[in-house]
Amino acid sequence: MKVDNGGMNRISKKRVARTQRSEKELRLSDRRKLGGWSGRDEATLSEMTRILAKTCTSLKDVPDVRTELVDGLKKEINARLDKELGGYHIETDKAVKHVAQVLGYDVGPSEIAEKIKRKVNIKLSVHYGCHFLRPFNEKQIDDPDKPSILEDYIEALGAESVDHPRKYACCGAGGGVLSGHADASMKMLAEKLQAVQDSGADAILNICPFCHLQFDAGQQNLNKNHGTNFNIPSINIAQLTAFCFGQDDVGLKYNITAPDFKLEAAPLE
Repeated sequence: MKVDNGGMNRISKKRVARTQRSEKELRLSDRRKLGGWSGRDEATLSEMTRILAKTCTSLKDVPDVRTELVDGLKKEINARLDKELGGYHIETDKAVKHVAQVLGYDVGPSEIAEKIKRKVNIKLSVHYGCHFLRPFNEKQIDDPDKPSILEDYIEALGAESVDHPRKYACCGAGGGVLSGHADASMKMLAEKLQAVQDSGADAILNICPFCHLQFDAGQQNLNKNHGTNFNIPSINIAQLTAFCFGQDDVGLKYNITAPDFKLEAAPLE
């Protein structure tokens, strides 16, 4: 597939400049105050995190006059959850967080660096995805146009973050694109993978199972049906963290693309 990077590769400098001064100045202590982060329910799928967080907030932050109605709705939801999933229920006093949010801010680079047993020697292309940081008015995790939470975290593990023009672009899977517009999905993926390959990164670091699936299985689709020859491993943030805690087998052998790829350990400094 011929990749035309063109205008889609241009990151809006004006938009970054506009948000940097206001959003990027939020320090870790400020972020922890936002949204009442009192609980620790973690989710791995970025859009699922948003939906769960929005549901809990909607059930909690309502006028007193609607308390009876909300309590009834909560009971109905919990009854259905118990019937369908057995034992699951909503607790509206909990803050719903993405696992990358917990690792990147609640734990943080400094603390994780003190706990790991080894570092990792690897160049990574960080993929944020479309839903982890957005909508900002609900999540307020990091600057959605130029974030650093993942870069700061993986660098504490010893990894090097490699930039490229398509760094913040969609992988092409979400929003119904993959299921409803397969050709467009593959074009977006090809553009992203080509940029990653040109950057010299060893692998793609993702935080979303759906993005992971697109990068992993989607490469084989591209290679088979569009004449490409990509072979870029995809690694989830949890796998990278587990490796640095001493786990040798973190499941990379189950990847469809580059199942023989091995992480290389580096000594602690």
